[in-house]
Amino acid sequence: MMAKLKVDYQSKIQAMEFVVAADDRFDWTRLDKADIILVGASGTAKTPLALYLGYQGYKAANLPLVPELDFGREKLIDYKAKIIGLTIDEDSLKKHRKRKLLDLGLGLDVEYVTDDRIRYELEYAQRVMNKLRSPIINVTDKRIEKLAFQVKELYRNK
Repeated sequence: MMAKLKVDYQSKIQAMEFVVAADDRFDWTRLDKADIILVGASGTAKTPLALYLGYQGYKAANLPLVPELDFGREKLIDYKAKIIGLTIDEDSLKKHRKRKLLDLGLGLDVEYVTDDRIRYELEYAQRVMNKLRSPIINVTDKRIEKLAFQVKELYRNK
């Protein structure tokens, strides 16, 4: 019993270390080692969800899908079996982004929170996820526990 507990603890610690090191980073070597790769526009709960999954022992990486960020998106197809897309409705994303900027002590007069920019990023992320044929979870108004359950179900059924 003690040996199993120790292994579970060690695997959780390793998974959490992995999640922190893989947060919003395009590191193909790390993606090779990931159990799950969460993708989506900025503000779709990728980081908190990855951390929650890491606590449960999953090596979860997360990648922001930003139109201007060229990281070799075409290479993502090699990882499609690990990818789960995240999306959110426009109004919720706008509220989330505004709150994030205010929490950082920044103003709201930036493109990051405009309706056009949010729509553009969500449409772009949707196109990428569709091209990868990845399952997509809408995170709008869902708790992290519920999202983690959905991700794990998709992971098990891949």
